[in-house]
Amino acid sequence: MQPMEINRRHVLRGLFSATLAGLAAQRPAHATAITEDDLYAAATREADGTFAARIMDRFGRAVLRVALPARGHDTVAHPHNGTCVIFARRPGTFAVVLDPSGRRAPLWLTSRVDRHFYGHGAFSVV
Repeated sequence: MQPMEINRRHVLRGLFSATLAGLAAQRPAHATAITEDDLYAAATREADGTFAARIMDRFGRAVLRVALPARGHDTVAHPHNGTCVIFARRPGTFAVVLDPSGRRAPLWLTSRVDRHFYGHGAFSVV
């Protein structure tokens, strides 16, 4: 009998798929949607090995896809206007602001030369 190797990506992929399947059946109270249309954002690795930011509906269907220059990490949704930001994986130097409606082009942010993003971010709304 061969030992079973646990791969973090396989576990996360399985959890993400299970979450989307559950969201297709019902929207749990703790789900965080980008907009009232139940849209979700994620940084992905494409089949060809490139990276992208994707916005999907609650059934996992692509609504918007933006190519990323390197691996993305975390996503954060603005609490009021429906936009979201996807951050580069540490020590990345980019972040991209996405408008799920597609009305506004992606807004690219770049860190200072001597700085980098740590893969995460938050909105501060007063």
